[in-house]
Amino acid sequence: MLDAARLKETARQRTGLSDFGAAPMDEGLNALVASANETETTPKELAAIEATILGALVERLRVEDWLARHPGTLDQEIKAPVFVVGLPRSGTTALSQFLSEDPAARSLLRWEAMNAVPPPDPAGPEDPRLAATRKAFEARDLAMPMYRVMLPVEADDPAEHSPILGLCFLNFGTSFVHHLPAYQDWLLTQDLRPGYAYLKKVLQILQSKTGAPHWNLKAPIDLFGLDALVDVFPDARLVWCHRDPASSVPSNCSLLATIREASGEVVDKLELGRMKMAVLAEGVRRALAARRKIGDHRFADVMQRDLVRDTAGTVEKLYADIGLAFTDAYRARLSRRVVDRGEKIAGKAHSYTLEEYGLSLPEIRRAFGPYLDRFRPPLEA
Repeated sequence: MLDAARLKETARQRTGLSDFGAAPMDEGLNALVASANETETTPKELAAIEATILGALVERLRVEDWLARHPGTLDQEIKAPVFVVGLPRSGTTALSQFLSEDPAARSLLRWEAMNAVPPPDPAGPEDPRLAATRKAFEARDLAMPMYRVMLPVEADDPAEHSPILGLCFLNFGTSFVHHLPAYQDWLLTQDLRPGYAYLKKVLQILQSKTGAPHWNLKAPIDLFGLDALVDVFPDARLVWCHRDPASSVPSNCSLLATIREASGEVVDKLELGRMKMAVLAEGVRRALAARRKIGDHRFADVMQRDLVRDTAGTVEKLYADIGLAFTDAYRARLSRRVVDRGEKIAGKAHSYTLEEYGLSLPEIRRAFGPYLDRFRPPLEA
């Protein structure tokens, strides 16, 4: 059984710090702990959830300590960040990787996402946290050999910022990679603004040492909180990746099943499919409603198929849509990245079916009907 008070005390002992700050945290922590305790889990899976919680608590203490000692950090201005959103497995990871090749972009890197303090110094030697993350990726690949086929990412690639939302325990990603139905239900009732406000603080910390004209950020779960995101980042540039849900939803289920099985869960694939289709359809519904309020002019749309078929042309058009300069230096770096990524995935296939997860084409089409009518992504099934 997990205990929130004990976990907080363990985090204090590990860091020698005590102040978790004023931003909301306890309600989400308690909801997550309660969900983990009431859900049937294996000891290995419960240990994985505990490690996730402790990691967030430790990072929260370190962030608050840094801000207390460097109050001027919050004077940093985050100018017109680029947020890549979309259903999981709709091209968001690839697009974020491609955008990271722009010399003018500052990406949140995978080894920084939960290790922002102290902010890395680009003038110094290679940060030991990068080496530690590379070792963690090696261990991941041994535990989940198919992961790299499904998601070809490296330790110094761009990261999702969802773990930072988790510093306020407002991260839908936690309820995706672990079976936590009550926590997911709780998240669906929450105002996500405190999570995005905390994300801004962490970006300010990182930017205080390594600046850039704009941030390159991505997280599919932003679909659930576009209104909150824009409240905190009013000049954000929003890029929505699109793919047929009949492909993206079972692909996401396959990836999540692989992750969950590695953490010790005995995965009920039929239940996983039903839950993920329902929650992702709700995320898209909320995103469509938020987009109507925010305005179409604030969004650029990218079809995953276009990104695959003509990466440079699609990115160049995207840059024109969001008002960024597509420079010759960026074009050259992007071309190299496209070749490198193609070599990594050549000859490898990620196989999955709707039926494997208890889904059917008609119900996918019904669940995502308004989305399909609005954007008409190329149908793959």
